[in-house]
Parts: sequence; structure tokens; C-alpha cells
Amino acid sequence: MTSPDSGEAEVPQEAAKGILARWRERFTSEPTGSDPLKLAKSIAVIVGAYLLVAGGLGMYWSSTPDSFEVR
Repeated sequence: MTSPDSGEAEVPQEAAKGILARWRERFTSEPTGSDPLKLAKSIAVIVGAYLLVAGGLGMYWSSTPDSFEVR
């Protein structure tokens, strides 16, 4: 039991959760209603991941290959 003047600050419930847990909560569905932007968020995540993969693959393919001798 802590007293108000003990110097210990209570951690709010929101701050006690980890970053990933808070991020995951934004994408979980609520049984009472639906978020109209949920589909847009999902599409944005998919498009963003595709662009990262396509960009990385494009940079890899555009690099100059090592030189070698043909006999």
C-alpha cells in the first residue's frame, strides 16, 4: 500500500502496455461496432509492405554483378 506522499508515481494502464500491444489493439475489431477506416488502414499496410519489398528487390536487381571470366 502506497501513500500519496511516498514519492512513487503510479503507472497509467495505457503506459504499462507494450508498444506492440498498443499497436495491435488499433487493428483488432470491436464487437460493438466497426471502424470505417479499418479497410483503408489494412490496404495501406499491404501497399506499404509491397512497396518496401519491391523497392528492395529492385535495388538488388539493379546492382552491378561481380566480374568473371568466360572460357
